[in-house]
Amino acid sequence: MGCEKPIYKSRYAQIIDWITEEFKNYGITQKLTLMAILAAKNSVSYLKVWPDSVNEKIKCVVRDAFE
Repeated sequence: MGCEKPIYKSRYAQIIDWITEEFKNYGITQKLTLMAILAAKNSVSYLKVWPDSVNEKIKCVVRDAFE
């Protein structure tokens, strides 16, 4: 069992790196910031996330309750 621990650590590091890269690719940080600003302004805001089967990507957009 002692030899498996470094493998798990490196796998977790890979997963964290992948998630960080995806956040950068999709601009999630900016979208979450916009969502927080809209929520403070109008009290209701959400992040809509859906798969795009044509381009095989994940789409996400910030929506307001009044749109």
